[in-house]
Amino acid sequence: MRVDNQCLIWAVDNAPVDNKAGSSDQPDKCCTVRQEIVNLIRLLGNRYARVKTSIAFVDETFHVAKTESETSFYAMGATLVPISELQNTRNRIIEIVGDGYWHTTDAFHNGDQTGIRSFLRGLASMQVSNFVSTLRGTSSDDLERARQICMVQILAHLDHMNADLVVLERRDSSAKRNADTALFMRARANGLVKSSMQFIQAHPAAENLLWVPDLVCWAYRRFIALGETEWLRCLDLSEDHDLGDAEFRLNEKRPEPALRSSSDPDVRMGRMGASKHRSSGTIIAQISCGATLPVHKSMTELEPIISPINLKEWLEAEF
Repeated sequence: MRVDNQCLIWAVDNAPVDNKAGSSDQPDKCCTVRQEIVNLIRLLGNRYARVKTSIAFVDETFHVAKTESETSFYAMGATLVPISELQNTRNRIIEIVGDGYWHTTDAFHNGDQTGIRSFLRGLASMQVSNFVSTLRGTSSDDLERARQICMVQILAHLDHMNADLVVLERRDSSAKRNADTALFMRARANGLVKSSMQFIQAHPAAENLLWVPDLVCWAYRRFIALGETEWLRCLDLSEDHDLGDAEFRLNEKRPEPALRSSSDPDVRMGRMGASKHRSSGTIIAQISCGATLPVHKSMTELEPIISPINLKEWLEAEF
């Protein structure tokens, strides 16, 4: 790949597409997938060329508790990258984990815990910000609605952070991809995000920056669902920093009285009322660290920016 004017322009002339698919009328499945990735790379390059400030790369994670000691939740994670740092961040990722393909769950199951720790610690050297929007208490029956809630909340936050483009890791089925696009389009049409914000779904094989929210979401899930602290500890460490006996904990906050939820029908759900009404029934938390850790935080769990009550009513009316 090559970069001009800080915007990604991918070299696809030598992309690994097998044009010799044989004499069958049906193209080879592998060839089709590779061509689709090449098309995504071109499309992403065109979208990036229009970006003025930053791009958010978004993935999801969830857990349905199997025991009383576990926590059920759904979360959307976003990695916000300034347009000027796109290529630097890509290069840093390649330095850490290579230029092949990364999926954190696969790395864990394949025993590559060292690679996961190195990648997490490497985030400290990247000029990116990581955020998570979480809904707790979800069940296997309401995962799609939980996804909608978390996605709209994080889109609203990214709007306030002046993200020009949201790149969502796409789901497997076209029906689910269409549902995500419809949610974004309706949120934008109803003023929950600015009209200029753009949205595209992509595959991590076409953009390695999607590996970062995948990594962060994986570490967050291991902490929230299973209570494993070691992975999130790595987020606030440079590669040469010794953690020692520092602790990670979850600080549970209660919203200030002015941020109480409201059932008032006059309360506006969109951007005008976003900062005034937040649910007191939602657990508001931020990942924090012991005093021996650097002040820098590599991941923040976001407060709801839209009234959860109004958002729930809007989703029921729209979908």
